[in-house]
Amino acid sequence: MKLKRLHYGWLMVIIAACIMAVHAFAWYIFGIFLVPLTAEFNWERGAVSGAFSMFVKHLLS
Repeated sequence: MKLKRLHYGWLMVIIAACIMAVHAFAWYIFGIFLVPLTAEFNWERGAVSGAFSMFVKHLLS
């Protein structure tokens, strides 16, 4: 039985799924690192969250 080549559309689906997974990981991992960041550098939680909010604002604009 001869194997067919992977269709170009499925390659785009796989790449898009990987990009979405990396984006979701980067977005939600911030909540895990918030407490260690504030404890390590003696920063306030609002300052760290504000910096992340500014980062997201620039991504969305």
